[in-house]
Amino acid sequence: MPITDDTNASFQIQIATITIPYLGKSAGRFCRFFKCDEGERLGVEQAHVYAQFDGQKSQWLDEPSLVNSNRRHFDFSKKCIEDNSSTYEKLKDLDTDFIRFCAEENRDTFIWDFILSEDKIEEIWALSDNGKRMQIFTVSFDNKLQIDPTLKVSKVSQSTTDLLFRTEYPAFIAHGIITDHTSITLEEYAAKTCHDPARHYASKVYFDDLIYADLSSEMDFDAYLQKVRLQLNSSPNYNVMV
Repeated sequence: MPITDDTNASFQIQIATITIPYLGKSAGRFCRFFKCDEGERLGVEQAHVYAQFDGQKSQWLDEPSLVNSNRRHFDFSKKCIEDNSSTYEKLKDLDTDFIRFCAEENRDTFIWDFILSEDKIEEIWALSDNGKRMQIFTVSFDNKLQIDPTLKVSKVSQSTTDLLFRTEYPAFIAHGIITDHTSITLEEYAAKTCHDPARHYASKVYFDDLIYADLSSEMDFDAYLQKVRLQLNSSPNYNVMV
């Protein structure tokens, strides 16, 4: 796999999430990663994230778990691995919202933790209640703002939008600054990206629940999808793909 690497560069990606009414003021559920074009509030070209641990073969990180934290309560006192300087102190001084991205070798799950101000959490929830359930975050990863001294962020190649995180350790926590956020309706998102977020969410939850709760005995997928659309106030008339 060819790799482009620039220690002093920042690498950006967009994360599309959907807020779900009954989940409370959470980060919602993941939809997709997108290429981040200059000045564009929502990309169209899908991107992917890879990780490479201790020189092993890089692995595609597929469907992440999302959590969120109130920045006012975040512990910024943790120290760097290599010396006494603290990445968390740098983040505290920047006084801005950021993301912690946690991944571990040989694990299928990985986590994006959105560290948001209380005002931003309230803003997202208010906009979501008014129909703008799609949250689009632009995140910038600066190689100089990482706790792991071996962690390097790069593009997989010049010809792709994919990002690669490499470390000499079997796990890492990467930090990215949220440089932009916008909220839009499901219809606006679907028209722009040709991706149906309601179906994406319903598919993930329904087939996960089949494994654990035998949901198939209660309703088929089409009925469940209709239930989700009603919950999200989502039009079923999308000419889009999952």
